[in-house]
Amino acid sequence: MNWIAFVLYLLLVHGEAIVVAIFNVWLMTWRESEMPIATVSDEPEHYDLKTLPGAFVKIRRMDHGERMQRQQLLNKTRMNLRRGSKDVSVDMDLVNAAVTMYEWANLIVAHNLEYLTQPGNPDTATKLDFTNPEHVRMVNGRTSEEIDTYIGEVNNFEMEESDDRGVNS
Repeated sequence: MNWIAFVLYLLLVHGEAIVVAIFNVWLMTWRESEMPIATVSDEPEHYDLKTLPGAFVKIRRMDHGERMQRQQLLNKTRMNLRRGSKDVSVDMDLVNAAVTMYEWANLIVAHNLEYLTQPGNPDTATKLDFTNPEHVRMVNGRTSEEIDTYIGEVNNFEMEESDDRGVNS
């Protein structure tokens, strides 16, 4: 009996539901054995901020294209260093700021951080928009350092076990 006859037999005897269930199990098994998924998960990491009780951020992992773009921003600094520019520290500060702005605008996908448009008036609380560089600059220094740490944590690949180097024995 070939596989088509077998599927028809299952369909006639057991109905459509069993055929669909068997196909789904086979498909999942086949996909797992054939090729792993190499794209970034859309599920962001949730962090409760220690420096600001009640606050949180959700940070997503960069895909390869974003890593390349970030690296390109950093490489601009290295080029200026090689040329012997006298404005090296200024260039580095600008590039570091550009990288930070890029990361905050693109990787923080949710948060509950606000600022007061009129200082001292809680009725003017407005959510920070991290695509706006001025809003990024407003964040308390300790809180921004904590968020930068979490961005680095989510986007730095480190081996969980020092013995595992991805080499097959």
